[in-house]
Amino acid sequence: MPLFGPHILQTLKIALLGFVLSMIVGLLFALLMFHFRSVYRIFYPLVVASQTIPTMVITPVIVLILGYSDLPRLFVVVLTCFFPITISLFRGLRAVDSDLLKLMQTMGAGSWDTMRHVLLPASMPQLFSGLRISATYSVMSAVLAEWSGGGDGLGILMLRSKRSFRFDRMFAAVILIIVLSLVFYGTVIVLERIVMPWQHSLKQKRKYTGSKALALLLILLILPLQACVKAPDAGEELRELTFALDWTPNTNHSGLYLAQERGYYAEEGLDITFRESDMNFIEMVANGTAAFGIASQEQVLQARASSAKIPVVAIAALLQHNTSGFASAVDRGIESPEDFEGHIYSGWGTELELAFIRSLMEKSNADYGEVRIINQSASNFIASMETEADFAWIYYGWDGVNCELQDYPINFILLGDIDERLDFYSPVLITSDELIKTDPELVEKFLRATRRGYLDAITDADAAVAALMKAAPELDPVLLLASQEWLNNESEKTPEAWGSMLAERWENFALWMSENNLLEEESDVNAAYSNEFLPDE
Repeated sequence: MPLFGPHILQTLKIALLGFVLSMIVGLLFALLMFHFRSVYRIFYPLVVASQTIPTMVITPVIVLILGYSDLPRLFVVVLTCFFPITISLFRGLRAVDSDLLKLMQTMGAGSWDTMRHVLLPASMPQLFSGLRISATYSVMSAVLAEWSGGGDGLGILMLRSKRSFRFDRMFAAVILIIVLSLVFYGTVIVLERIVMPWQHSLKQKRKYTGSKALALLLILLILPLQACVKAPDAGEELRELTFALDWTPNTNHSGLYLAQERGYYAEEGLDITFRESDMNFIEMVANGTAAFGIASQEQVLQARASSAKIPVVAIAALLQHNTSGFASAVDRGIESPEDFEGHIYSGWGTELELAFIRSLMEKSNADYGEVRIINQSASNFIASMETEADFAWIYYGWDGVNCELQDYPINFILLGDIDERLDFYSPVLITSDELIKTDPELVEKFLRATRRGYLDAITDADAAVAALMKAAPELDPVLLLASQEWLNNESEKTPEAWGSMLAERWENFALWMSENNLLEEESDVNAAYSNEFLPDE
């Protein structure tokens, strides 16, 4: 439970805050639409339209606009939860007997008296109906928001556990999400029994007016939020920066976490916060929400050649050679691109991976049309091989090493062995054109500290793993150590200076991408990377 505790609290904070804000927004919209016909005509269609937008589609956009913080996650929870509350209360208000309203007018009651004594009490059943629905939505939407917007909640725990093949922890997180949802639902039920005792068979019945009921509900929900308020951090002398990870923490990031653990960033006057997300990490760097990030060479080239002209620049290569390729279980007999014929490929559905297959098969005079392409539904490479596919694109330093640990023999075709142009840099550290222009000294400081972290990780795998485990204790230490040692062996094979990149490699891969229609527009390849800020040996 100590492992899950911080994650539970983070998700609980976002879900609870979002639920309270949803209730406030829902009450406000419902009352305005009830009292003002013009407001109803304008906002009711918008309220309904807000629920037609898929949460998984809108969340990355919200994160891109609002940045890495609690705000976008709260926004997603509110967007998801306010609709049932708004519509339920609005319908409850509209359903109040008109004769009662006329009677109140006859007795000289004002709008507030009518609201307090008639409208709110009469609409309470409908309001609580919406609250029950929103209570369960709040936890679910908080987790979905974490998948795209980072954070430290149960959503991130699920991603980290899945990607480190700790499926017991992943399913434990699912159970915890269900439990939290039930707790939220049960809390609303208890509040409903307190607020509306006439609706239930309780031993002691207490009667509340509508206004008192609403006040009690607000107080009971808002009080726990006091525990969620963070005290201000010390150390204001350090410059706070955000680093956008391309994935959940793994051995590609070990040098970053080791540099942080050993105080190298602090020595440069930097306070780095690592944010993880499934998407938008490149855009976050481009618009300045994150000062630095991690990506791959093809992502940088595609970003700069897109119609949006996303201005990111690679400033260091973490590995000198591409370690990715196509892997398959040995019983499939796939040892070369010709053997892809008649087999099933499981991937992420990107044009890049399909171009890899097509290009390698054409180079080997094989028929690309004989390959069946599916989108991966299994949770990892081994599961995919056992349930749905014959080969997949993997990075050997993670999935390949895991196969060794699981005693699952595979055949592996390294991309660069078939076509040297596919020996691209992956991963690379990135920043924005704007930061390079306005604060080149900051880029130098960051790379100076980061280089020290990665060089230490190469010579001390145990320390690198310990730094990763401190940041993400739910990861598998055995896999981390094996992966780190494998990457260290790869690094020791290359005498080139850490981080350096060759113009020829950038130009060759950009040409290959252009030939395969993977670049939307032409762009200056030389502007996509820079060795200028790498520290001297």
